[in-house]
Amino acid sequence: MAFSAARHSLIFLIVSLYSLSCFGYIQAMIEDIEASDFVFERSESQFPFLPVSSLQYIQYPENEEPTQNISEQAYSFDQFLMLPVWVGKKNMVIVSETLSSRRTVLNGQRFTQNKSGLILGWMQQANPQWQWGAFTYIQYYDNGHSHIDNSTETLSGALARYRHSGKVHSWYGLVYDTNGGDGYWLPYVGLEWMISPQWMLSFIPPWPSISYISDKGWITRFGILPGQTRALYSEEENVLVDDFSYWSMGLTVEKSLNENIWVAASTGYSGFGKFTLSDDQISLKNDLDSTPFFKLSLNFRPK
Repeated sequence: MAFSAARHSLIFLIVSLYSLSCFGYIQAMIEDIEASDFVFERSESQFPFLPVSSLQYIQYPENEEPTQNISEQAYSFDQFLMLPVWVGKKNMVIVSETLSSRRTVLNGQRFTQNKSGLILGWMQQANPQWQWGAFTYIQYYDNGHSHIDNSTETLSGALARYRHSGKVHSWYGLVYDTNGGDGYWLPYVGLEWMISPQWMLSFIPPWPSISYISDKGWITRFGILPGQTRALYSEEENVLVDDFSYWSMGLTVEKSLNENIWVAASTGYSGFGKFTLSDDQISLKNDLDSTPFFKLSLNFRPK
């Protein structure tokens, strides 16, 4: 296990160093965006630009489901990098990659699932009020065992943002999720409100949050995050975890190390957890109690 954990840590380190090498390119593209008709104003707010690259580590302590005598513990590494590869006067093409590795210990048995993703997106600034675009998110699940087929899922859709004022933006869209083969449509509605230069309310599913930034540049954020893992297999027990889903609610504190690099620490509770266990004889669906979590993040935010 130590060798495998070190190997995954090295992979994430290499990808992160690659992300650092892209920062100069990202800043150059941001300057192209500022020269275009795109409206991403921050004049009404002290908050920095959204992260375009991030490396995260999350630790979940042991959790138990007493009626089924089940215990679960997990940690994960996550990374993403978003690049505007072409910027015109009113149009933009964006490419983003994501990597994730989750290690779960269930009743003493270890499961690993790695996930990689590629996002292709297009945006247009139709007029000073409306932005819209379309995207496709392709996710590849590597379940790490010959008993479980690796899988690919696709999330595609169209989104629009309407600028009511410099303080209020609303979001609309329609998203199609293949969900392992069983596709379904999801409507999308969101709201972003700059309450004041130091307070921001973001109700953009599935990440609603409220944030505060101090005069010294400390960001404090309270919000909700979803998470999901699929198709984990234990060779020792011949047990398949078909699905593991959960919601996390917590507090994040973030501070800049320089004008671009920010470090963040988060803590809170993961609740509303569910998972399905299957073997050759039986399938059980179980709920998990709330459990605390801790997350460290290293983010790159353009100036």
